[in-house]
Amino acid sequence: MEFERPISRKAEKANRKRKDGDKDFGEYLKKKLHYIEEAHDQEKEALRIKAEMVRVDEQRIGFEKEKVLVDEERISFEKERLQIQMFRENERIGIEKERLHIEMEKEDQKIMMMDKSGMTEIQRTFF
Repeated sequence: MEFERPISRKAEKANRKRKDGDKDFGEYLKKKLHYIEEAHDQEKEALRIKAEMVRVDEQRIGFEKEKVLVDEERISFEKERLQIQMFRENERIGIEKERLHIEMEKEDQKIMMMDKSGMTEIQRTFF
C-alpha cells in the first residue's frame, strides 16, 4: 500500500498563487474590456459633438448667407428709392426752371409792351 504524501506548504502556496493568478488575470481582462468600452464610448461622444458642431456651423453659415441676401435686397430697395427720389427732384427742378423761364418771358413781354412815350430819357434807357 502506497501512501500519498501530503502536499507540502510550499507546493500548496504555489497552487493557491496559480489559482489566484488566474482569478487576477480574469479581473485584469474585465477591467481592460471595461476601459476599452469607455474609450469607445468617449470616442463616439467626441464624434457626435464634432458632428453637432459641423451642423451648427453649417446652420450659422446658412443664416449669414440669408442675412447677406436680405442686406443686398435692402440695399437694392434703398438704391431704387433714392433713384426715384432723385428723378422726382430733377423733375421738380425742371418744372421750376420752366416756371421761372415763363415768368421772365412774361416780364420781358410786359416791359416790351410798356408805353415809353410818357417816360423820361433815363426811364426809357432803363426799360
